[in-house]
Amino acid sequence: MKTPSSLLCGLPNMISMLPEILVTNPNIHIATVNQRKSGGTSISGDLVFEKYLEEVKPDLCVFLSPYKGMLGDLSLCLEKGLHIITSGPVPHADKSFQQLVDIVKTNKARWEIRDDFMLDPYQEKLHQAIEETDFGLLVYYREITFGGPSLLSNWWRLCQLYDKAKALFKSEIVETHVSANRQRNKIQLSLTLKSANRANGHIICTNSSYKSDGDLLLIGTGGVMTYEGLHNGPGIFTKRGYQPIPSDPHLPIMSWWDKIIVEETPASEALPSPKRMGIHNDILRAIIRSIKDKRIIKIKPG
Repeated sequence: MKTPSSLLCGLPNMISMLPEILVTNPNIHIATVNQRKSGGTSISGDLVFEKYLEEVKPDLCVFLSPYKGMLGDLSLCLEKGLHIITSGPVPHADKSFQQLVDIVKTNKARWEIRDDFMLDPYQEKLHQAIEETDFGLLVYYREITFGGPSLLSNWWRLCQLYDKAKALFKSEIVETHVSANRQRNKIQLSLTLKSANRANGHIICTNSSYKSDGDLLLIGTGGVMTYEGLHNGPGIFTKRGYQPIPSDPHLPIMSWWDKIIVEETPASEALPSPKRMGIHNDILRAIIRSIKDKRIIKIKPG
């Protein structure tokens, strides 16, 4: 299927992860977001987002990283009637959700949040292995990961792993505690979770020097799944022994992109879920409050 004229927009670390087949596609324009110390942003050099949009004239705009001013750039795309995909929530968009709804309806635009665990090369295989082994009921989930260079990029990763925890628990999360620490340019964000079926979880995201593929531990009633990043590949231990979980680390981004191109979004799904957007932005506000007040923040169930 022919690739529509597309603008892929993200921070340098995310752009560097794109496969060569996307970067060299003549229908895809790559825009690197430069976050200035003064608080402003520029795109691929010194161009402001609006000027770059006029120059490229895309049909599809994909935001691969969060940044200050992203909400304004998103609104601009929607006003032009574009198809917008963000691979995570938009900062503070829940506060102006009705305004965004009106813009989408007026301009016949579309906006989707399509994270799909795109940065987790083991997600699909992980679910499959849990279903097909004697792993049993998941009772504990812990993951530590590199979340990118900024506070917002770590928030995005935290939200992706929050959704991952819900999928693994197969249950609603009924209790969430947020702890955030920032010292100079070092960031560490933490979520402690409890599900309705009594499973517990702990997620840590950091921008400190940490192996990019992270650490993962799942404990079930019948087995243990562990992954220690660079030290070994992921695998599940049960009474039947050890089963490795193979995966291609470049596959997730390509399969994610293929879904975007092939799957047509129904009109009824032209906007993301306000409930999901609300809990993600509740997590962001709790992060900011935890840093300011130097304490753990409890947020409402989502």
